[in-house]
Amino acid sequence: IRTASNYIVLSDGDGNPRAYWDNNGNLTNPATIGFGAAPAALKSSINTNITAGSSQVIYGTVIAGNMGAYMMVRGVDASGNWFVDFLTFLNSNAVTLLAGMNGGSPGSRTYAVASGTLSLNPSVTQTSVRVSASEL
Repeated sequence: IRTASNYIVLSDGDGNPRAYWDNNGNLTNPATIGFGAAPAALKSSINTNITAGSSQVIYGTVIAGNMGAYMMVRGVDASGNWFVDFLTFLNSNAVTLLAGMNGGSPGSRTYAVASGTLSLNPSVTQTSVRVSASEL
């Protein structure tokens, strides 16, 4: 959900916010919106020039022995087309797309997990990809 203040909110489907990102792309501490204890790790990373048709690692887990992460992946191409994907991945090599939004025609993308890393393979070259994650 995108708010009037340009925040992006991840909800549990019953209207309860579970995470939100401000207009600068920063993940706000989920403890401040009802998670209780803060998550094990929050991490953000930026990758540039992910070539169409080539898989590139965009995230690696921080905490040894954790289960995986909830995350938001944002990308933009040279023409200004963008996407925002909300997903989860487990270190057991499972990735689930929870929701995705597109602006323009950013092309399709696939994700893969191997040994605690998440890779992105876009059909259109992305000039910037930003990842914000909370590890489980």
